[in-house]
Amino acid sequence: MKSVSTIYSAVTALFFVLALPGATPAQDAAAGNTKVRQWESVSGALVEAEFVRLEGTLVHLKLPNNDLIAVRLSRLVERDRKIAEQLAGAAKSPEKDVKPPPKPKPGIALGKLLGKSLVDTDGSRSSTGDMEAELIGLYFAAYVSRPCRIFTPKLRSFYSRIKGKKLPFEIVFISFDETEQNMRRHMETRTMPWPAIPFGSRSIKQLQEKYGVRMGGLPQLIIVDPTGKIISTRGHIEVESARAKAFDQWLATLQEQAPE
Repeated sequence: MKSVSTIYSAVTALFFVLALPGATPAQDAAAGNTKVRQWESVSGALVEAEFVRLEGTLVHLKLPNNDLIAVRLSRLVERDRKIAEQLAGAAKSPEKDVKPPPKPKPGIALGKLLGKSLVDTDGSRSSTGDMEAELIGLYFAAYVSRPCRIFTPKLRSFYSRIKGKKLPFEIVFISFDETEQNMRRHMETRTMPWPAIPFGSRSIKQLQEKYGVRMGGLPQLIIVDPTGKIISTRGHIEVESARAKAFDQWLATLQEQAPE
């Protein structure tokens, strides 16, 4: 393949000065041959070439001798700009027809692990299916753990800042306490603004095993996407060190992991 040239030097003489013989644009359109056609510049010059692709603001064309040139889209007349854009769109149309899969809701994916309902600090119940967030923090903690009692207020402040910005983030509390009284005490004395998995739910043990959390490692904040895929296992450390920037880091990781 010959090297790609731009329309700045030698090609200027070809495209902006020379009008190659052949069919007129009107004849091209009538024949339905829009890929191999005469392209017209805003100065009125014509060049016969085959459309290859539109890349950014450059229209790549192949000349009859198979040389490749790149022409700025803005240097074409409006009619030819539209044709170039239409040809580029036609080349991409199969991809456009394929709709991306809908993002799974936590109630569908994580709900299998979290259970059908969650309990709020005031004792009211909410449905897991009502959760809508791109990132979920699974907060493993216990009232009997002093590090947890110290960290929870810091996490609450972090959560309030993130929610104040209306960012897609939620937290679910998974208690390691052996009694419901201690679990409730942790939620109430630390004024947790997020829900918890009800005490005694088998989901608590399932989550502990799935993410490998042990009592000796508390507190632990594991960040996951709506399917339960891990984004970070160091959420509690990142909240303390990066603070509000931690969310940006998690979101960047989520976007990097997203399928193209």
